[in-house]
Amino acid sequence: MELIVFEQESYYKMMEEMMTMMYKVIRLEKEATMQGLEEEDDYITTEEALKLLNLKSKNRLYQLRRENIIDFFQHGRRAIYSRKSIIAYIQAHKISKK
Repeated sequence: MELIVFEQESYYKMMEEMMTMMYKVIRLEKEATMQGLEEEDDYITTEEALKLLNLKSKNRLYQLRRENIIDFFQHGRRAIYSRKSIIAYIQAHKISKK
């Protein structure tokens, strides 16, 4: 077994650089995923809309519909939602670190 010894300051600096790099990779991957979703102009079901918005209850989804924040179409009892408008809503409420 080989033992490597760091000075405390060097260790924390290395950990900070690793965390910075990790957050950058995660942010870039998330942006690429969101960009890919934006390019699709299709419509999704209620269940898919709930997953995309990370909602547990349909009440908030219905509230977003009533307030005309997200686009949807309804035929009878079946509603479909615009993926593009949901992603725009998510982007508008994104909190960015500076």
